[in-house]
Amino acid sequence: MHTLLGTNVAYYLLSKPIKITKVGQFNTSWYEDSYIRVRFPVGTYFSSFTYEALVYVNSFGGNNTIMGTEGVMQFRIGDDPGVPYNCLEIAGRQKYNVTKPLESKRWYHVAITYEQPTGKTGIYVNGDKWAGSEWGIDGFDPNSDVGFYIGRINGFEWGERPLNGYMSEVRVWSVARTENQLKQNMLGVDPTSEGLALYYKLDGTEIQEDGKIKDAAKGLNGTTGGSITIKTLDAPIAIN
Repeated sequence: MHTLLGTNVAYYLLSKPIKITKVGQFNTSWYEDSYIRVRFPVGTYFSSFTYEALVYVNSFGGNNTIMGTEGVMQFRIGDDPGVPYNCLEIAGRQKYNVTKPLESKRWYHVAITYEQPTGKTGIYVNGDKWAGSEWGIDGFDPNSDVGFYIGRINGFEWGERPLNGYMSEVRVWSVARTENQLKQNMLGVDPTSEGLALYYKLDGTEIQEDGKIKDAAKGLNGTTGGSITIKTLDAPIAIN
Protein backbone atom coordinates (compact mmCIF):
# COMPACT_ATOMS: atom_id res chain seq x y z
CA MET A 1 0.00 0.00 0.00
CA HIS A 2 1.10 3.53 -0.71
CA THR A 3 1.96 5.68 2.30
CA LEU A 4 -0.03 8.87 2.71
CA LEU A 5 2.16 11.95 2.82
CA GLY A 6 2.00 14.01 6.00
CA THR A 7 0.43 17.45 5.91
CA ASN A 8 0.40 20.53 8.12
CA VAL A 9 -3.02 21.87 9.10
CA ALA A 10 -3.55 25.32 10.58
CA TYR A 11 -6.80 26.31 12.26
CA TYR A 12 -7.91 29.93 12.57
CA LEU A 13 -10.56 31.08 15.03
CA LEU A 14 -12.36 34.17 13.81
CA SER A 15 -14.43 36.29 16.16
CA LYS A 16 -16.36 39.48 15.70
CA PRO A 17 -14.48 42.41 17.27
CA ILE A 18 -16.14 44.04 20.26
CA LYS A 19 -16.88 47.72 19.82
CA ILE A 20 -17.97 49.71 22.87
CA THR A 21 -19.60 53.00 21.92
CA LYS A 22 -21.87 53.59 24.94
CA VAL A 23 -20.61 54.05 28.49
CA GLY A 24 -21.78 55.12 31.93
CA GLN A 25 -21.29 58.75 32.90
CA PHE A 26 -20.13 59.53 36.45
CA ASN A 27 -20.08 62.91 38.18
CA THR A 28 -19.03 64.95 35.16
CA SER A 29 -20.64 68.12 36.54
CA TRP A 30 -21.18 69.54 40.04
CA TYR A 31 -24.93 68.83 40.17
CA GLU A 32 -24.70 65.14 39.33
CA ASP A 33 -25.05 62.43 41.95
CA SER A 34 -24.10 59.37 39.92
CA TYR A 35 -23.08 56.20 41.70
CA ILE A 36 -24.15 52.59 42.13
CA ARG A 37 -24.53 51.01 45.56
CA VAL A 38 -24.74 47.22 45.54
CA ARG A 39 -26.07 44.97 48.26
CA PHE A 40 -24.69 41.47 47.68
CA PRO A 41 -26.68 38.44 48.90
CA VAL A 42 -26.48 37.92 52.67
CA GLY A 43 -23.50 35.75 53.54
CA THR A 44 -21.38 36.80 50.55
CA TYR A 45 -17.70 36.52 51.42
CA PHE A 46 -14.86 36.89 48.93
CA SER A 47 -11.81 34.80 49.79
CA SER A 48 -10.26 35.33 46.36
CA PHE A 49 -11.52 38.19 44.21
CA THR A 50 -11.02 40.43 41.20
CA TYR A 51 -12.20 43.99 40.55
CA GLU A 52 -11.92 45.27 36.98
CA ALA A 53 -13.31 48.08 34.84
CA LEU A 54 -12.75 50.31 31.84
CA VAL A 55 -12.14 53.81 33.17
CA TYR A 56 -11.81 57.26 31.57
CA VAL A 57 -11.10 60.22 33.87
CA ASN A 58 -11.86 63.77 32.76
CA SER A 59 -9.96 65.30 35.69
CA PHE A 60 -8.49 63.83 38.85
CA GLY A 61 -9.56 64.84 42.33
CA GLY A 62 -7.69 64.00 45.51
CA ASN A 63 -9.49 60.66 45.80
CA ASN A 64 -11.44 59.05 42.95
CA THR A 65 -13.62 56.00 43.64
CA ILE A 66 -13.65 53.18 41.10
CA MET A 67 -15.37 50.53 43.23
CA GLY A 68 -15.28 48.66 46.50
CA THR A 69 -16.12 48.65 50.19
CA GLU A 70 -14.76 51.68 52.03
CA GLY A 71 -12.39 50.79 54.87
CA VAL A 72 -12.37 47.15 53.78
CA MET A 73 -11.36 46.74 50.12
CA GLN A 74 -11.57 49.91 48.00
CA PHE A 75 -10.11 50.34 44.49
CA ARG A 76 -9.51 54.00 43.73
CA ILE A 77 -7.23 56.61 42.15
CA GLY A 78 -5.33 58.87 44.54
CA ASP A 79 -5.50 59.16 48.31
CA ASP A 80 -5.25 62.73 49.50
CA PRO A 81 -2.63 63.37 50.88
CA GLY A 82 -0.83 60.02 50.92
CA VAL A 83 -0.88 58.90 47.27
CA PRO A 84 -0.51 61.03 44.12
CA TYR A 85 -3.90 62.12 42.78
CA ASN A 86 -3.49 60.14 39.53
CA CYS A 87 -2.07 56.85 40.82
CA LEU A 88 -4.09 53.67 41.36
CA GLU A 89 -4.45 52.38 44.91
CA ILE A 90 -6.11 49.52 46.75
CA ALA A 91 -7.01 50.50 50.32
CA GLY A 92 -8.77 49.12 53.36
CA ARG A 93 -7.63 46.18 55.43
CA GLN A 94 -4.50 46.18 53.27
CA LYS A 95 -3.08 49.05 51.23
CA TYR A 96 -0.61 49.75 48.46
CA ASN A 97 -0.43 51.74 45.22
CA VAL A 98 1.32 52.01 41.90
CA THR A 99 3.89 54.74 41.32
CA LYS A 100 3.28 55.25 37.60
CA PRO A 101 0.52 57.84 37.03
CA LEU A 102 -2.53 57.54 34.83
CA GLU A 103 -3.33 60.20 32.25
CA SER A 104 -6.61 62.10 32.08
CA LYS A 105 -8.88 61.84 29.02
CA ARG A 106 -7.65 58.35 28.12
CA TRP A 107 -9.29 54.92 28.41
CA TYR A 108 -7.67 52.30 30.63
CA HIS A 109 -8.57 48.80 31.68
CA VAL A 110 -7.72 48.58 35.39
CA ALA A 111 -7.92 45.58 37.70
CA ILE A 112 -6.87 44.22 41.07
CA THR A 113 -6.70 40.52 41.96
CA TYR A 114 -6.26 38.62 45.22
CA GLU A 115 -5.69 34.87 45.36
CA GLN A 116 -6.18 32.56 48.30
CA PRO A 117 -4.39 30.63 49.70
CA THR A 118 -1.18 32.14 48.26
CA GLY A 119 -2.01 35.70 49.38
CA LYS A 120 -0.68 37.08 46.10
CA THR A 121 -2.27 40.28 44.83
CA GLY A 122 -1.64 42.54 41.87
CA ILE A 123 -2.76 45.80 40.29
CA TYR A 124 -3.04 45.61 36.50
CA VAL A 125 -3.35 48.27 33.83
CA ASN A 126 -4.32 47.25 30.29
CA GLY A 127 -3.54 43.66 31.21
CA ASP A 128 -0.01 44.37 32.48
CA LYS A 129 0.97 44.08 36.13
CA TRP A 130 2.00 47.48 37.51
CA ALA A 131 2.36 46.55 41.18
CA GLY A 132 1.99 43.60 43.53
CA SER A 133 2.05 42.51 47.14
CA GLU A 134 1.32 39.55 49.41
CA TRP A 135 -1.41 39.71 52.05
CA GLY A 136 -2.34 37.52 54.98
CA ILE A 137 -6.09 38.10 55.02
CA ASP A 138 -8.80 35.43 54.78
CA GLY A 139 -11.04 37.60 52.60
CA PHE A 140 -13.78 40.17 53.16
CA ASP A 141 -17.51 40.82 53.29
CA PRO A 142 -18.42 43.36 50.56
CA ASN A 143 -21.54 44.43 52.47
CA SER A 144 -19.63 45.55 55.57
CA ASP A 145 -18.99 49.11 56.74
CA VAL A 146 -20.93 51.55 54.48
CA GLY A 147 -21.34 48.93 51.75
CA PHE A 148 -20.11 48.43 48.19
CA TYR A 149 -20.08 51.49 45.91
CA ILE A 150 -19.14 52.20 42.29
CA GLY A 151 -18.10 55.69 41.13
CA ARG A 152 -18.82 57.54 44.37
CA ILE A 153 -19.42 56.79 48.08
CA ASN A 154 -22.76 58.51 48.49
CA GLY A 155 -23.24 60.33 51.80
CA PHE A 156 -19.91 59.18 53.29
CA GLU A 157 -19.06 61.47 56.22
CA TRP A 158 -15.37 61.79 55.31
CA GLY A 159 -15.98 62.72 51.68
CA GLU A 160 -17.85 61.08 48.82
CA ARG A 161 -14.74 60.78 46.64
CA PRO A 162 -16.41 60.90 43.20
CA LEU A 163 -14.81 59.78 39.97
CA ASN A 164 -15.21 62.45 37.28
CA GLY A 165 -15.46 60.60 33.98
CA TYR A 166 -16.85 57.45 32.43
CA MET A 167 -16.83 53.72 33.12
CA SER A 168 -17.75 50.56 31.29
CA GLU A 169 -17.42 46.78 31.82
CA VAL A 170 -17.43 47.01 35.62
CA ARG A 171 -16.95 43.52 37.05
CA VAL A 172 -16.46 41.82 40.40
CA TRP A 173 -15.34 38.19 40.55
CA SER A 174 -15.16 35.70 43.41
CA VAL A 175 -11.96 34.30 41.86
CA ALA A 176 -8.56 35.76 41.06
CA ARG A 177 -8.43 36.25 37.31
CA THR A 178 -5.09 35.52 35.64
CA GLU A 179 -3.07 38.12 33.78
CA ASN A 180 -3.93 36.40 30.49
CA GLN A 181 -7.65 36.34 31.31
CA LEU A 182 -7.58 40.04 32.09
CA LYS A 183 -5.72 40.86 28.91
CA GLN A 184 -7.92 38.72 26.65
CA ASN A 185 -11.27 39.93 28.03
CA MET A 186 -10.93 43.66 28.61
CA LEU A 187 -13.86 44.61 26.36
CA GLY A 188 -16.34 41.92 27.36
CA VAL A 189 -17.05 38.56 29.01
CA ASP A 190 -19.88 36.04 29.05
CA PRO A 191 -22.30 37.12 31.85
CA THR A 192 -22.62 33.45 32.86
CA SER A 193 -18.86 33.04 33.39
CA GLU A 194 -17.93 31.02 36.48
CA GLY A 195 -17.03 33.23 39.41
CA LEU A 196 -18.57 36.41 37.96
CA ALA A 197 -20.40 37.96 40.91
CA LEU A 198 -21.33 41.38 39.49
CA TYR A 199 -21.27 42.81 35.96
CA TYR A 200 -22.32 46.25 34.80
CA LYS A 201 -21.72 46.73 31.09
CA LEU A 202 -23.03 50.31 31.40
CA ASP A 203 -23.95 50.44 27.73
CA GLY A 204 -27.67 51.01 28.22
CA THR A 205 -28.61 47.31 28.26
CA GLU A 206 -29.10 47.14 32.04
CA ILE A 207 -32.64 47.75 33.25
CA GLN A 208 -32.96 51.06 35.15
CA GLU A 209 -36.20 51.78 37.00
CA ASP A 210 -37.02 53.93 40.05
CA GLY A 211 -33.39 54.51 41.00
CA LYS A 212 -32.45 50.84 40.57
CA ILE A 213 -30.19 49.17 38.04
CA LYS A 214 -29.85 45.39 37.57
CA ASP A 215 -26.46 43.90 36.82
CA ALA A 216 -25.94 41.58 33.85
CA ALA A 217 -24.52 38.61 35.79
CA LYS A 218 -26.87 37.93 38.71
CA GLY A 219 -29.62 40.52 38.26
CA LEU A 220 -28.75 42.22 41.55
CA ASN A 221 -30.50 45.51 42.23
CA GLY A 222 -28.05 48.37 42.54
CA THR A 223 -29.20 51.71 43.95
CA THR A 224 -28.33 54.86 41.98
CA GLY A 225 -28.70 58.59 42.52
CA GLY A 226 -31.72 58.48 40.23
CA SER A 227 -30.16 56.91 37.15
CA ILE A 228 -26.84 56.35 35.44
CA THR A 229 -26.64 58.46 32.28
CA ILE A 230 -25.43 56.53 29.24
CA LYS A 231 -23.17 58.52 26.91
CA THR A 232 -22.62 57.70 23.24
CA LEU A 233 -18.95 58.07 22.33
CA ASP A 234 -17.69 59.68 19.13
CA ALA A 235 -15.48 56.62 18.53
CA PRO A 236 -15.31 53.11 20.07
CA ILE A 237 -13.17 52.58 23.16
CA ALA A 238 -9.54 51.90 22.24
CA ILE A 239 -7.05 50.49 24.76
CA ASN A 240 -3.48 51.37 23.78
